Amino acid sequence: ANCAPIREIDMGGQPDSVAVSPNGRYAAVVIENERDEAVTVDGVKGGLPQSPAGYLNIIDMIGKPGNWKVRPVDLTGLADYGIDDPEPEFVSINQSNIAAVTLQENNHIVFVNLADGKILQHFNAGSVTLEGVDIADNKLIDFSSTLKNIPREPDAITWLNHMVITANEGDLFGGSRGFTFFNRNGTVLYDSGMEFDYLAAKIGHYPEKRSDNKGSEPEAITTARYGNENLVFVGSERANFVGVYSFQGHSVDYKQALPTGAGPEGLLAIPHRQLFIASTEGDSPVRTQINIFR
Repeated sequence: ANCAPIREIDMGGQPDSVAVSPNGRYAAVVIENERDEAVTVDGVKGGLPQSPAGYLNIIDMIGKPGNWKVRPVDLTGLADYGIDDPEPEFVSINQSNIAAVTLQENNHIVFVNLADGKILQHFNAGSVTLEGVDIADNKLIDFSSTLKNIPREPDAITWLNHMVITANEGDLFGGSRGFTFFNRNGTVLYDSGMEFDYLAAKIGHYPEKRSDNKGSEPEAITTARYGNENLVFVGSERANFVGVYSFQGHSVDYKQALPTGAGPEGLLAIPHRQLFIASTEGDSPVRTQINIFR
C-alpha cells in the first residue's frame, strides 16, 4: 500500500530472470553470474568456465514474506559445454510447477521440479544450418549465404501445453535467428529457420548492420490464449518488433507484426483484458518505452 520494502532476500549472485508459479506457491530466480566477455578461456574470448557458476534459486512463498525460504539448485554437470559453469538466462513455470531454464551460453535446457528441487530432464538445444541468410554488414540485404551448425543458444523460454518454445538470440557461439518448439524430451517439433529474418525484411525492419552478428536477434518470447487461439509472441531485440503467431494443432501460422520501440525485451500478455504489452530497453533512436497493444 505504501510502496515500502517488506522483505529483502539475498540471492547470493546476479539474478537475471524471475518467474512466479501459476498457483503462487513458488518463485524461481535464475542466478546467471554472467561471464566476463573480455576474458579468454581455452582460446575463446568470453569463453567458459568462469567462476562463480550460476544456479537456480527456488523461493517457497508460504505464509508472510518474512517466512519465505530459499532453496538453491545446482545446475553444474549437465551441459556439454561449460559443464562447470552453467549460465542460466531465463525461467518459465508451468501449471505443474516445473521450471524450464535456459543455459544460454551452454546451449542447454533444464527442467526442474520446484516441489523438491530435483532436475527432471535436461538436453542440448542443438544447432541448425541456415540457408538463404545475410551474413555481411554491407548496406545490402542479400539473403544468399549459408551458415552451418549454428548453436541455438536460447535466451527466453515459455511453456505452451506440454511443450516449451525458445527465442534463440544466441551469444557466445551462436544464435539461429528464430524460435523453436521442443517437447519435454528435447525433440524439435518446429523451428522457424530463416522466416523471422524474412519477416523483418518484409515489414521494413531488418537490421542490416546486424547481418554479420545474429540478424534480427529474437530475444523475448511468451504465450497466452486469446479466445480460442493460442498465440505466441516473439520479440526481436534488433529489428524492434514483436512477431505474433497462432498455434493450433500442429500448425504455426503467422498473424501479424507489432512495431515497438528499440529492443523489446519484456513481454506481457494480459488476455483477460485483451491486451499485450512490450517494454523496450533501447535508448536510441528514441527513449525506452512501454508499448500497449489491444
